[in-house]
Amino acid sequence: MARFCRIWLGALIAMLALVAAFNVIVDPYSVFGMPRIAGFNALKPGAGTHERMVKTYQVERRRPVTIILGSSRADNGLDPDSALWPARMRPVYNLAVDGASQPELLAFLREAWATGRLKYAVVQLDFENFLWYQGPVPRGSSTWRRFLPAATGLPPRVRLWQRLHDMFLATLTLGALEDSLSTVFEQTPPEPTITRDGYATDAIFRNWIAADGTRALFVQKTPEDMWKALRGARDLARGAPLPQLGSLRALVAFCRAHHIRLTLLIPPMPAALLEIFDQAGLWPDFLAWQRALVAALPADGSVTLWDFDGWNRFATEPEPATRDQKTRWFWELTHFTPALGARMIARMAGGDPGFGLRLTRARLDGWIALQQRENIAHACGPHPAPLLTPWPAPPRYASPCAGARAALSP
Repeated sequence: MARFCRIWLGALIAMLALVAAFNVIVDPYSVFGMPRIAGFNALKPGAGTHERMVKTYQVERRRPVTIILGSSRADNGLDPDSALWPARMRPVYNLAVDGASQPELLAFLREAWATGRLKYAVVQLDFENFLWYQGPVPRGSSTWRRFLPAATGLPPRVRLWQRLHDMFLATLTLGALEDSLSTVFEQTPPEPTITRDGYATDAIFRNWIAADGTRALFVQKTPEDMWKALRGARDLARGAPLPQLGSLRALVAFCRAHHIRLTLLIPPMPAALLEIFDQAGLWPDFLAWQRALVAALPADGSVTLWDFDGWNRFATEPEPATRDQKTRWFWELTHFTPALGARMIARMAGGDPGFGLRLTRARLDGWIALQQRENIAHACGPHPAPLLTPWPAPPRYASPCAGARAALSP
């Protein structure tokens, strides 16, 4: 009996050692920084479900000069490996994460700064993130404990224990083994992955389109964006100011204090999403948000603000009328394609003058007036692309489009 137990225990230990070694070599979450071998572990389909962990380890190894921060819009739309980034800004790392809150942007900025080489930060701002309060990243969360001590002020032992936990998660769990196996057997593009520079490729959108068609993405996304707009309108109707402006000011102050050149950007949005803001009663708040962003800019010009929204030739791209009709600039109402992201990078680098505007105090009033006119001309008139889902509730304010719509009615 004792001999059987010794054999059984030895076999169990050997099996666990093999599983751990296999998981370390495959490295499905990029925890260990193992070499990526084409056809073996170059694509990491399981990384997306552990994105905050993956990117924390990667950014520390990469020690970038420039980071991209934001939500999934930037995560999937701005390629850090694009040749359009100026040489002085490379290497660029995409530290945007899906569903990032405004306070998380500051937390990840601090982590990137703690790696030692950060000089530039490109931060995408979502209007929706400013509509309701989001608390700071909890000091007891795994994300915060995982960061470098210089970023958090926590004792090094806190980070050590979190790292040991992450290594256990990545080596000796059934989930890690499943993700390692899927990594090895799912190496045919397009397969979702996070590149070594933090770019969450657009493979997930291509796979959704292949399965359900282009139109389905727009139809499925519209109710979600409507709900977010109505929630924000409800909260603002209670008299609350845009609650995340404090987080933005803290981010600006951190960059100035640590000599990080900060570029803020308002992402492009389809005309239908701007129409949702209008119908929810958020249009005045949207313009007030732009004014607040400009007001938060230091007078010395050390922070740049680019605005890529509005009814431009990209925003008015027709929504797909059939299942397989392709779109070039937007996957659905929220996410822009890498093709449009490349134009944004080119514009910020000094090219493509026909797209995007650098907002300053001197330009703000003219820009606001132009958007007001375009709101009536495009959203209030014959729509370039009507909403695919009926609007579920009346607006909470008298839309400036009401008279224009009446005048344009047949």
